Order: sequence, then C-alpha cells, then structure tokens
Amino acid sequence: SGLEYHLKNKVCQRTDRERKKASKEKGKRTRLSGEKRTKKGKYKKFRGKQEDRTCKECGRVFTSVLGLQYHEEKKVCVTKKKNEG
Repeated sequence: SGLEYHLKNKVCQRTDRERKKASKEKGKRTRLSGEKRTKKGKYKKFRGKQEDRTCKECGRVFTSVLGLQYHEEKKVCVTKKKNEG
C-alpha cells in the first residue's frame, strides 16, 4: 500500500543536508523590519592597540584610530591649549 511504501522509504523524513541546515537555522532569529535590537554591547569596542589610539600631545585615548587621526588633523588639543593660555 501507499502508507507502507511511504514508511519503508522514509518519504517524509528529512535528508542529512536538510537536518544540518535546520539545526544551523534553529538558533538564528530574523528581525522584522522596524524592530529594534534588544541586546546592547556590555563593553565598548576598541579598535587597534591603545598606544596607536593615544594622542601624543594631550594623552587622550580614543576608541578608534580614526578618532585619533581626526583629533590630530584638526589639532584639537593644540588649539585648546592656545585658547586656555
């Protein structure tokens, strides 16, 4: 009968490939459009070594090398010293 064939040949069971894909997707959650993230980072993400992100003039440590580059290009700490003194 059709049911015996179905059960014997495992027609409705997933293949190994389908099982692997399903187990990988099990933990994933897709956000709906407009839905905000609920998890926030527990720490600040720093990019680059600390000495590469530290201003030689004022000693300020930046969160990224790009922040330090901007600081140096615009001479923020140099103009600040001029205004104060």
